[in-house]
Amino acid sequence: MDRLSRGSAILILCFFSIVVSSVGDGHKDQEKRPALSFPETLARTYWDWAKTIVHRAQAYFFPPNIDFRGSNGAGEQTDMGAGEKVKEAVAESLGKTRATVEDSAKSAAKVASETVHKTKEKVKRSLSDQGRQETDHSEL
Repeated sequence: MDRLSRGSAILILCFFSIVVSSVGDGHKDQEKRPALSFPETLARTYWDWAKTIVHRAQAYFFPPNIDFRGSNGAGEQTDMGAGEKVKEAVAESLGKTRATVEDSAKSAAKVASETVHKTKEKVKRSLSDQGRQETDHSEL
């Protein structure tokens, strides 16, 4: 008898949820959507109902964290204002930017130095080659 009452209760709940969902649709929504068969409607309603229950259970057991203050380390809380946090973040960012710019400048100076040295060597070679060619031409 207990099985029968549970089964009939589930059937009544499913039928009631189908009726409630179809009453709220209106005529405009029916024109936009294709007509669904009874099993498709029942399956869609069942899955919507199941998703709602799962979301509610998740919200109950894992409530959202609405404390946006954050924490510093192991439970340490300070009375630092938002302005001070922004100042700290900007100072840290500027320090990192300064270090990056210095590294880039050093790399650029090194590359420029190597390029100047290579160019100087090429000019030396070309001048010495020209001197040799002039002496060869003067001997002829």
